[in-house]
Amino acid sequence: MKNIIFNICILFFQIILTFTLLLVVYMLFAIMDSDFGIEGLLILTFVQPIMGFMLTVGFIIMSLIVGLPIRMNKKIQRWWTNNNIAVIGITLGLILLLISNMNFLQQTIAYKEDGILLNKNIPNAYIVYSGWCILGFMCLHVFPSEKLKMKVMHFFNSIA
Repeated sequence: MKNIIFNICILFFQIILTFTLLLVVYMLFAIMDSDFGIEGLLILTFVQPIMGFMLTVGFIIMSLIVGLPIRMNKKIQRWWTNNNIAVIGITLGLILLLISNMNFLQQTIAYKEDGILLNKNIPNAYIVYSGWCILGFMCLHVFPSEKLKMKVMHFFNSIA
């Protein structure tokens, strides 16, 4: 019974951590993309947080479903943890998000504002989406090592 409660606590922590991280990354890229006029400020204040919330929650649900084999199969989970797959993936996701802003990888888009054709450099969308998804999936599937699990279980057993 204590093991089930411990696993539920880990899952809850993983979901909160992933949600917070992905929403912060989403809002940072929204701020970088915003044109700070009155309209841009209203969109950034009201629309972007709602969109970020919906995208993040949807992504977490899909990642939980796709990652079920990692969660349910102890052999796969042990391999995942022992080989630090999630840590490597989180690092890769962060690197992709950082390099998407490099000048030579940015995309130029053309748009009209008040009848004038303007160009704007934006981060490479494919690299941003890939980095965001990899970061989120791996963050959601970071599991504590067996040693850490045993220490935490021992701590809770000593309290109870």
